[in-house]
Amino acid sequence: MIKSVALERSDPPSDRLSFLPVDPFAAKRDISSRVTGLGGPHPSDDPGYVFQSLDIYPVVGPVRFTLHFHQLVATTGTLTVQIRVASSYPGTVSIPIKTVTVPLPELAQNDGVFVVEIISRRNMVYTIGGRIDDETDSSAAALSLSVDPRERDVPLPNSKAVRSLAAPAVIPIEKFVPRPELATMQPALLARPVSQAMTERQRRDPLVEAWDTALHQPDGTDIERWQNAFVLQALHYYGVSTDSGSALCISGRRQPLPSYLAGRGCKVLVAAGHHSDLPEGDPGLALERLLYPDLCASTRFFDAVDQTVFENLAIPSGLSKFDFMWSIDVTAGPDARMHFPHMLRASFDYLQLGGVAVHILQYSGEIGAAPDPNSASYGRAEIERLALSLIADGQEVAQLKFDVDQPDTPGDRHIPFALIARRVR
Repeated sequence: MIKSVALERSDPPSDRLSFLPVDPFAAKRDISSRVTGLGGPHPSDDPGYVFQSLDIYPVVGPVRFTLHFHQLVATTGTLTVQIRVASSYPGTVSIPIKTVTVPLPELAQNDGVFVVEIISRRNMVYTIGGRIDDETDSSAAALSLSVDPRERDVPLPNSKAVRSLAAPAVIPIEKFVPRPELATMQPALLARPVSQAMTERQRRDPLVEAWDTALHQPDGTDIERWQNAFVLQALHYYGVSTDSGSALCISGRRQPLPSYLAGRGCKVLVAAGHHSDLPEGDPGLALERLLYPDLCASTRFFDAVDQTVFENLAIPSGLSKFDFMWSIDVTAGPDARMHFPHMLRASFDYLQLGGVAVHILQYSGEIGAAPDPNSASYGRAEIERLALSLIADGQEVAQLKFDVDQPDTPGDRHIPFALIARRVR
């Protein structure tokens, strides 16, 4: 029999409570706890398991989780309590947001009461669990768990209204135009984007300024301005609607595109490649900082944009399909460089048929791989190999143009290079 405490009979009705009672064993209702006397009747496959909640949707702001091990007795053992967070977007996975430990004898001296505090963020769902990984002789009569303040009864107000955001005039094409050569050294144009490297000529293209004006971002770096302009120009050129539909963005840095697209009517899931890319490791805080209020009203933004993490660039299998996607600067570090080719191919499983992907990586300007294995840049041969892997999977890849500015000195130059492809099977 599960031993937990939620409310005493003398308590007022639950709708008058300032706190939310939570079943601490709801995720593993029939499993026995490492603390003797708690949990269900069946032994656990995890010898350290103590308790685990289901999803909790607390109010936005400071939140206090209070655990009470009733009649706790212990002379040995250490309790580790972990709170995990996940985007409320369906199919995303959780990451740890806070982990704290307490010696069980000390907890017993404190009448079995333990408090963990966090800042709850918008569009996030939380779970709390505990385990004991060392020797213990602990026992308790019951375990209660509460969240204060209690769960909100009414969802946050959302607005379906979208803003009439400008976009430069772009003449789209219906499909990728077949080319006699996959890769060339011909000069690339921003007005008719293919898979290409950034050049000085493109940085000075009036389209960059036009897209900057649409994004209200005139003060970004030259690279950021080109990257933002290229993604939007490519989407419009290849006939992707940015007034509706769903998008996936994989990037570890703040950028205005999610706010701009949400303001125009899209839904956007933004994913970092590692939780260390997030401010304070918190996807909820990262989501709040993604908002550009001059591009999208806050109510619309939090209705349309979600933030998650694809740890090691691994896309979770439960996600729905998107109408288009883009990634920027996710190849930094040796691990990301190793995982990027797999992510690139796997990402097309999450695109609708006909969906367009724009992946911006870094090009060394050299033919072969960079001699430094920790370099985030790819040589021309490596980029061609990435493109050929997509073609082998049956996707369409826009022609590769490797024209770059002449270098002042030889060596790895970390030039932004955009790889454009469409899912056709």
